[in-house]
Amino acid sequence: MKRVTTLLATSALLAGCFRDPGPQTSGDGVEATGTTELDETDAGEGSAAISESGTGGAELGPQLVASAPADGDEQASVRSEFFLWFDRAVNPNDAFARIFLATDTAGPYAIQIFACEDGDVKCLRGEIPDAFLEGGRLPPGTEFEINISRQIADVDGNTNTLDQNVRFRTLDYALEWFDDSEALPGALWGLAYAPANQLLFVLGEGFEGSALRRLSIVDGAPLDPKTLIADELAGAFGIQHRDGELYVADGGNNLVRVYTNLGGTLEEALTLGAETGLPEPNAALASPASAIVIDDTIYVSFADREPADTDAPNDVLAYTTSGSSEAMGWWRMLDANGLWDARAPVLLTAGWSDGARVLFVAAEDRLRRITADGAGFLGSHARKGVHYDESTHLQVDRLGLLYVGSRDGLRVYDPRAEPWIERRAFTGLDMSRFALREDGDARDVYFGSFEGAAVIGHVSIEP
Repeated sequence: MKRVTTLLATSALLAGCFRDPGPQTSGDGVEATGTTELDETDAGEGSAAISESGTGGAELGPQLVASAPADGDEQASVRSEFFLWFDRAVNPNDAFARIFLATDTAGPYAIQIFACEDGDVKCLRGEIPDAFLEGGRLPPGTEFEINISRQIADVDGNTNTLDQNVRFRTLDYALEWFDDSEALPGALWGLAYAPANQLLFVLGEGFEGSALRRLSIVDGAPLDPKTLIADELAGAFGIQHRDGELYVADGGNNLVRVYTNLGGTLEEALTLGAETGLPEPNAALASPASAIVIDDTIYVSFADREPADTDAPNDVLAYTTSGSSEAMGWWRMLDANGLWDARAPVLLTAGWSDGARVLFVAAEDRLRRITADGAGFLGSHARKGVHYDESTHLQVDRLGLLYVGSRDGLRVYDPRAEPWIERRAFTGLDMSRFALREDGDARDVYFGSFEGAAVIGHVSIEP
């Protein structure tokens, strides 16, 4: 176990690192009225919002119409790639040695160019070389310039007389890092924070199978890691804390496990699987992705499944643990028919919203807020180009704000408004797994990369 520390930024500084993009269009068109998608100024997943970039005059060749990072962006992503959108098709092979990257102290270097994964022939993706990177990311607070040579041609061979440029500055941040990759080198599956004990739980893959580890939080910093469970969980994509209990969606074993006595010797208080009597036609808990409790009911959703698993609908199931014999047991909380594809991964969390406990569901391109009985849709949100998968994690704070972590960063939504408001966007760092610690008005976020080595970042923010 190694610990690597830099100066932790103050809350005021990091509040400035967050964008406040203002209201975002939301709605579902099925569950709510007056719904529209975000407009075309929203970039694809993993990119900052795109905007018009400066170009030359009247030109015959391809004109740059948008980029991510955007021209003039002062809080750009630190990811090791960028995107360019043109007014016409451009062959990536013809862009070789036509697009360059430079800083004040390095470059320009020719950038390796690829087609964008969504098949848009007007889009090019650039992979930034190691010469510019620090730990696989762009350095913070650094100015960059992308130069697009006038010699770049469209598919008909038309070129320009002027170069085109995109200038941006990466997000300036300071973080603390806790390196637990010696114990969990294979994959990070989940993080959860237990406030009563001030403990951080880390679930991942070690040298000899899975491991669930516990760290103490002292003055905000994770310390003293200890392995609690070894080689028992398999591909556990979901771990969440609620009311002194730890809920683990053990996807590889098709089980949901509930642990108690978090500060002492961990106890498995409940195990749910096929033998507990699932609603037909579900024959097994096939690859559970997340599990969360509201009062006496545990809600379970499922991960991206193979075609052989799709005979059973990809519904959200619920298991009630107390009450009359008729009320106890499994029931179908939410019918997925017409909401998402049978193989789409579905992610859950729960929290207080407008004075009531509600369930938040992420599936395909939409976030939904639903009553605990599944009967009431309370609104939804979609961000153009974003697709939720197993690398997404959700959590709700005591104010009812929804935190959504992804490979692109962390976004904070206020779902009580209609349309939903995106309060903050902290992009540029992979925060696909995170745990939230509330300390008055401040929030400590512990984060890492889903299925990456367990190198855990720590940053203090204001919601």
